[in-house]
Amino acid sequence: MRSSRIALIPLFMLIACDPSPSSRTDKGEQLHALFEDAWAFELRENPLRATSVGHHENNHLLPSVSTEDETQRAEARGRFLERLRTIDRSQLAPADRISYDMFERELADALSEFVFQSFQIPVNADSGFHIA
Repeated sequence: MRSSRIALIPLFMLIACDPSPSSRTDKGEQLHALFEDAWAFELRENPLRATSVGHHENNHLLPSVSTEDETQRAEARGRFLERLRTIDRSQLAPADRISYDMFERELADALSEFVFQSFQIPVNADSGFHIA
């Protein structure tokens, strides 16, 4: 009897951590809608990334790298961060909490990079034409 209960533990863990849409709360749905909006924005703003992940609608375009465009991107990412922070993290499923934290960090890092004007250094050890 004890071994059959122990065998059920992984099943209960899978059910508890189920990331399927049917198990999402309203806050989880808001979070995933935000992810979808942010992803669509990133693909629009960076046609090279879009192509690399299989979206070929803008293969003929290159990303604009003017200061004005970088400013608009930073403002948009700031709005995404504001939207994220309106979602009560405590009402999310455990897997969504992790996604929330990672997304918050990603947006905060992107905003910090804008503040420090890292876009003005197009080639460094981590990025540039030599990485492709």
